Amino acid sequence: MARTSSGGTGEQARARASACSNPQVPTANPAREAQAQVVRIEQGKLHQLDAAIRALQNTAIAHGVRATSSEYAGLSPIEAVRVFIRDEGNTGWTTNELADALLKRGVHTTSTNFVTSLYATLYTAMNKYEHFTRKNAKWYITKNGLEAA
Repeated sequence: MARTSSGGTGEQARARASACSNPQVPTANPAREAQAQVVRIEQGKLHQLDAAIRALQNTAIAHGVRATSSEYAGLSPIEAVRVFIRDEGNTGWTTNELADALLKRGVHTTSTNFVTSLYATLYTAMNKYEHFTRKNAKWYITKNGLEAA
């Protein structure tokens, strides 16, 4: 057998090294492990929030408009149109103008073509509820629509 510099064999040196480490002493601190677990959970939540923020930003960017406000966040598109026309004036708005204004003010959509989706929504509100009228490719809110706002 080959001798080591301490005068023993390699096996003996390994045995001495392992004897120095006391198996009775815990290698992990339970409080530290609990803290590490909390940190991992909170980091997971943070990653989920980051992903949600990116998804919202990408939705607005996909339509060529970046949200600059959260003023209309939580409103449906039809509610947001009512508020927008009431606040900005019933001067006539194209579907594109309305779509851009709503997205800039934080209306959330997963639609791949928000302008078309908004047009269909307004058209239904016009025919079914008489909340809007359309003249010369521009939308106007009716008395019924103002009362619903």
